[in-house]
Amino acid sequence: EAAARYFAFGGEQLGRGPLPPRVGRTTSYWIFLKLTNTSNTVNDGVLTLRLAPGVRFLDRVSAKEPLSFDPDSQTVRWQVGTVPAWTGSGFTALEAAFEIMFTPATSQAGQVPPLILDPLFSGQDTETKQAIKILLPPLTTNLTSDAIAAGKGTVRL
Repeated sequence: EAAARYFAFGGEQLGRGPLPPRVGRTTSYWIFLKLTNTSNTVNDGVLTLRLAPGVRFLDRVSAKEPLSFDPDSQTVRWQVGTVPAWTGSGFTALEAAFEIMFTPATSQAGQVPPLILDPLFSGQDTETKQAIKILLPPLTTNLTSDAIAAGKGTVRL
């Protein structure tokens, strides 16, 4: 799972800046990543994603497994390694979070711009030896997983 949030699950404010976002003004968001698994262990697990144009990575990260940012490719890489069987089903899910900021351009007024592009998990099933690739939908300023901020993603002038 990947989700963009302005407010924490308990309602505490995480983001800063205008909500809905405004042209020329910066709003920060937190991106939350969560991995769960079923019956087979997965090795070499990696989640990669690209920042959309106008989005900047901030150096505020919460992750047990290594999470890195490549400024040249604008890519975040979460190197999770082994994802044990049943992770998240009776066992703690693997989770990470990081902060981004976005300053909308005039051309984005009236739109719900992307924040994160191409979230892709890859790894290898240890039982079947099959490669696993799961592409998630992009994350936008329409924060559908944030009940308080949902519906406040359209950029305003």
